[in-house]
Amino acid sequence: MSRTAAWALSGVVYLLLVIGGYLLYEAVATPGEAPHQQQENHSLNQPAVPAAE
Repeated sequence: MSRTAAWALSGVVYLLLVIGGYLLYEAVATPGEAPHQQQENHSLNQPAVPAAE
């Protein structure tokens, strides 16, 4: 196998691993599951803390 073919094959395998890992991440850790990502738990929706006197 030539050096160019080996690099091309390595690049294809790398891209498949990256894409597969991203798809796995999306399937397992979908946005909105974590409490800090839910709209009602966002810091902008929390009541303001009164200033200490």
